[in-house]
Amino acid sequence: MSSLTSNKSLVIEGGTLVDGTGNPALENAVIVVDGERINSIGKKGELPLPKGTRIINAKGKTILPGFIDGHGHYEDFAGEIYLHLGVTTCPDIQTTRDDYWSMAQRDGIRMGKICGPRIWSAGKAVGQTSDTSAMAAAAGARFRSRALKRAARWCAGKRRWGSIRSKSESLLEARL
Repeated sequence: MSSLTSNKSLVIEGGTLVDGTGNPALENAVIVVDGERINSIGKKGELPLPKGTRIINAKGKTILPGFIDGHGHYEDFAGEIYLHLGVTTCPDIQTTRDDYWSMAQRDGIRMGKICGPRIWSAGKAVGQTSDTSAMAAAAGARFRSRALKRAARWCAGKRRWGSIRSKSESLLEARL
């Protein structure tokens, strides 16, 4: 998601906007996005467009806000799949593994190194035991580094919507 951050504006125009508020759909809509924020919404021809803007033609398409998955156990193969399905935010509810992997995923997405939705990480489950020794801290740092590198390798070059492969293929590649 962070790869959208830029000084240039992005305009999505021509589609039918369903904003999720209960208002009627807006046909031939124009949406102006600055960085990661929607700046303005209107009807085509009624809204001034910033100069030097990148324009996406959405004619014949329906535009929806990003979906939020309210309960999930995020896995290494899920990021691009979530985005393909329109999910732009999801939780990672941990139960058995440590939270370092989840934090590495979240940070990698924020830095634009990994493709995936915004992650709300719950961390360790309440009542889960943990070792606070120096050895455990060092192991956690190694794990975070490996998880971030593995996820970045998996996502590299797969930013096209049609590039999603099966879970078994993804897991096999991640272990290479």
